[in-house]
Amino acid sequence: MSNHIFWLSSYPKSGNTIVRLIIAALFFSKDGVVNLDLIKYISNFENTSNLNFIKYKNNNDFNNLDKLEILSKYLILSQSKKNLNIKEDFRFFKTHSANMEIFNNCFTKEENIRGYIYIVRDPRDVIISWSHYSNTSIAESIKFITNKDACINWINNKNSLLDKKIIPQVFLSKWDTHVNSWIYKFKKKPNLILKYEDIIERKKETILKIINFLEENYKIRFINIENKLNNIIKTTTIKNLQKEEKNKLKEQNSSNPFFRIGKSKQWKNILTNEQNGLICEKFRETMESFDYI
Repeated sequence: MSNHIFWLSSYPKSGNTIVRLIIAALFFSKDGVVNLDLIKYISNFENTSNLNFIKYKNNNDFNNLDKLEILSKYLILSQSKKNLNIKEDFRFFKTHSANMEIFNNCFTKEENIRGYIYIVRDPRDVIISWSHYSNTSIAESIKFITNKDACINWINNKNSLLDKKIIPQVFLSKWDTHVNSWIYKFKKKPNLILKYEDIIERKKETILKIINFLEENYKIRFINIENKLNNIIKTTTIKNLQKEEKNKLKEQNSSNPFFRIGKSKQWKNILTNEQNGLICEKFRETMESFDYI
């Protein structure tokens, strides 16, 4: 067992990028000052360059990776140390994949996992954020988040050998299925479940929770921690991240700003009573478990 992957997982638009930046600042900066250049230290697993090895194993499959049935055959193999080019003991990877079987093929396996952090957000606010990010209506966003077959695209990397017309899909499923696929699986592995609302509204407590989790489970000791903590808090405000994004980086696959408002309970002023009722009905059990209703 190599246990070489530490997953940072979430449903899209749930705060994964902010957690990614916090952890990158803890590990890869001297002072904890967050800038978007740090994002490179925690790469996105669903990056098409991670599929290059398939071309040499089965070229026909490589040219059909836009089919989930084909792609799913290689998900575990794509997570090997060799295919991910991992030289260190373990590495952080962001993922939006549901942690479940697709065409009888698992997304990941226990032997690969060093630990995981899962970030959950009120699905009603996910609807608002996804609507803005994907240039879709609220109704379309609701349809997306409640679709058991929902997918998004892998990120196309310039080092990928894949034809740009072939677009692999990240399998999400419904919001509650996605959440439960992570929080109830591999529970023997060190894991930390974070709420987006706490990241935004109780940032210091949340960062300390992350630090304590990493120190207790992996015998890590962060240096200059008080200074890092203060700087991370100051430089991960939505205003600062918006400025960084404007100057340096636009997340792929959208012409709209990635960092938009960063507030909870936006749904109260946007969703109709009928839309709110629909989401609460469909996701009641999972929403209640996180005190969203």
